[in-house]
Amino acid sequence: MNWLVISTVMAGTIALMGVACAKEPANTNHYDSVNMLRRSAEAGNSDSQVKLGYEYYRAIGVPRDYTKAMKWFRLAAAHANSDAEFYIGVIYDDGDGVKSDPVEAVKWYRRAASTGNLAAQFNLGAAYDFGHGTRQDYNLAMKWYRIAAKRNFAAAQFFLAHMYYLGHGVQKNYAEAAKWYLRSAKMGLPPPNSSSELSMRVAKVCHLICLLHISGQQ
Repeated sequence: MNWLVISTVMAGTIALMGVACAKEPANTNHYDSVNMLRRSAEAGNSDSQVKLGYEYYRAIGVPRDYTKAMKWFRLAAAHANSDAEFYIGVIYDDGDGVKSDPVEAVKWYRRAASTGNLAAQFNLGAAYDFGHGTRQDYNLAMKWYRIAAKRNFAAAQFFLAHMYYLGHGVQKNYAEAAKWYLRSAKMGLPPPNSSSELSMRVAKVCHLICLLHISGQQ
């Protein structure tokens, strides 16, 4: 049951790791849009650098090029842009154009999380939760899940609930688990797709399971 829940929600939240900041420009003429973005990026605008890196990373209006994506992310990260730091972490985590290096990924997630990047806070919590790229530490997982959950990050709310349900890093508490499962279900897991809808349903089922545990304790 527990591992089924985790694996299902992980499938629904993987997509979250790449949608935290740069979005496709509204301009339908992508050639002009990319050229304008490149000029701004070359002038040193870190937000433009992140967006241009994202376009290369996701092949939006340009051919996919992980090397160029990393180049622009690193330039933005040199200006302490937390979105760039987050994406560098994702690239090392997934091994996109580089050798997969979870330890290096966690280093970048930690940098971004420390300055408030929401997706990085969740990823850092998950790294500590599963011992991915760092030692397993449920207390630190709880810390980062809670920070992101309080900022209404649905995936963090779900995993925070699961920590309460399992008693990892905290005393087992079905009432708290139910509360956070319900919050995550209400928030939903963007972007809208079949796996996020499944995750929302799983959250609702987990909420009901916790209520059953609570009623059985009374």
